[in-house]
Amino acid sequence: MTAVIEFKEPIKEQKLGPLDFANNAIPAFLSRARLSGPPIFWSGEEGCPKGAVRVDCREYSSVQQFKAWASELTSNDDATLKGFDLSLSDIEKAASEELIYGTLIDSASPAFLRGLMKHPNVGGVWITDMQPCQKRETCP
Repeated sequence: MTAVIEFKEPIKEQKLGPLDFANNAIPAFLSRARLSGPPIFWSGEEGCPKGAVRVDCREYSSVQQFKAWASELTSNDDATLKGFDLSLSDIEKAASEELIYGTLIDSASPAFLRGLMKHPNVGGVWITDMQPCQKRETCP
């Protein structure tokens, strides 16, 4: 299942530990809602920060990678960003906040999503896509 998870209060990436995403696909994180459109999301696959000393970019947090990517954008990128209903200022604001307002999780089990609904900082869980269980087994 794919689901959007909304947090009651925005959190820093370091505080995600109790939500235990490790058993599910790497989530995409969501910024606050924007007046001009939906939240911005990032997944931590934006690449290593400039001058990175670690060989593996995955050693940098998703927020570090997003901030590094955002810092490389210039006003020359604004026309391209507008094509995606984004603006440089929206991206810079989301990156500077370093807060996560929600997440998009892919390949989550029904049991995992039911557990998330009980988390004290989860304000909502919206299923956006479902696939049938494999091998005609009962889904967990």
